[in-house]
Amino acid sequence: MSAINNPIVNGNIVPDDSIATLDRPRVLIVGAVPAAKDAIFGSGTTAWLQKAINTSYELASAKEVANLIGTGSTYHRWEAAYNGSNQNVPIDFLLVKNTDADTATTTIEFTATPAADGTLTVDVFDGFKYFANVDFKAGDTVTTLAQAVANQLNNETVRPYTAAAAAGVVTITWVDGFVTDSTPVHVEYKDLTLACTVTHTSTPPTQPTSDLFDIIGDTRYTHILWPDYYKNTVQFAYSLLDDRFNAFNEVISGLAFTSITIADTVAAETETSTYNTKSISFVAARKIDGLFGASIGSDKKQLPDTSLAFIATAHARMLTEGADLTDLGFIAEGLDDYTGGTALASFPMHNISVPNTKPSNPAWYFDHTTQNILADRLNISTYGTNRTGTNTISGNFVTMWKTDSAGNTNLTFKQVESLFTAMAIREYWDRSARIKFANTRMTNGELISGRSMVNEQMVREWNLIVYRELADLALVTSGADAEKAFLRLLTITFSPQNQQITQTGTYEMVTHVGRIDYTIKTVFNYKD
Repeated sequence: MSAINNPIVNGNIVPDDSIATLDRPRVLIVGAVPAAKDAIFGSGTTAWLQKAINTSYELASAKEVANLIGTGSTYHRWEAAYNGSNQNVPIDFLLVKNTDADTATTTIEFTATPAADGTLTVDVFDGFKYFANVDFKAGDTVTTLAQAVANQLNNETVRPYTAAAAAGVVTITWVDGFVTDSTPVHVEYKDLTLACTVTHTSTPPTQPTSDLFDIIGDTRYTHILWPDYYKNTVQFAYSLLDDRFNAFNEVISGLAFTSITIADTVAAETETSTYNTKSISFVAARKIDGLFGASIGSDKKQLPDTSLAFIATAHARMLTEGADLTDLGFIAEGLDDYTGGTALASFPMHNISVPNTKPSNPAWYFDHTTQNILADRLNISTYGTNRTGTNTISGNFVTMWKTDSAGNTNLTFKQVESLFTAMAIREYWDRSARIKFANTRMTNGELISGRSMVNEQMVREWNLIVYRELADLALVTSGADAEKAFLRLLTITFSPQNQQITQTGTYEMVTHVGRIDYTIKTVFNYKD
């Protein structure tokens, strides 16, 4: 029998008030795989690879991913995204079967022999990993040169190609079955008679269909990596995210990133002028076919989609609560900005350093005037070498948002940082509201102590609390004047009979320093 235990005391523990937490950023890599890996599609033409809700291929080994999807360009984009994530951001795949099977090649054809001793440098796909440095002698035959180049290009074990030489021609065969105009192959030498030509030969891969994203359901991807070889169907990516931007009862918005390799601003405008969306960022590389000796593809020595995969996933890491950002190379005076989280939504995306790259000759890149035209007038993002020419870094990242629905010029969502700041404000408010009003009564009268109830005044006061929390996160303007303006512009319709609260709030976002104009006057004596 139980012991007598009076008075009867029954104790329960309830949780402390919850605080709002935002969704963990998630990256989706869209792309194709070599035909040898087509078993991954079964009887279908697409494959969505996700390990789990909280973790995925950011924790996989290189061997596992190579065995799964091959060693084509999608593998190398994953490798860059893996480094950008630093195992903090889940990475999934959405793969499209390439039914237009073809043999894609790049040829380096030597057409004349050298007149003097020298060195020949060849960078393929990613010059940091795949390159040849061949010392030649005056009069070396084209056959000798080609064989030496092919031998060195085959040194790495995990390659997106195989290289072979015959009769003075190096033939690079791509494992994907296709090669794009942006794929860099740079041949550099200094000799009066040595000559060669570089040529890509390929059929474009099968393009996705409009139902591509049906398979992912409501899974939220904050960052979608769209390859340049799907540029003809890029609308599927931004249409998905446009539809999700203000989805009913959900926060599932995000941004797609894709590279574009163009010769000049005229070509850039031709390819992008019809786009007007906040849901995609085009990132430009310069096409240098024939401009600087025997080179083809991007001005960068790394495939643009690969560099972009690192930059975009590094940005996703910046938004991940508690992530270490000290390796990303940017300079912040505030020490808190070296740890990821919601507050980093308003932090500049420029100056992210891409590791393990081999910068090209600075003369190959777009000059500052062109970069400004691309970003300011054409809404195209940039990246390139730093001022000292030692690292590849991100530049000004913008979206294709140009005008509002009425056709008026509008800058609200142009900067990537502004877009993510707006999304963070909305998501933080959404999560806070779900916590505050989860099980709450509405009344036009007084609140009763000890009961979960709200009236219009309480809702107004709660909005101010959330505003201050957003200000503490460096997302909205802080201070008494800003709070007064916020409350003045806040409208609330309180309708107990309909069980509905309708409100409109105006939030002054924090932005970032992108340009400084200054004038300095020098004198010999301040008294003059």
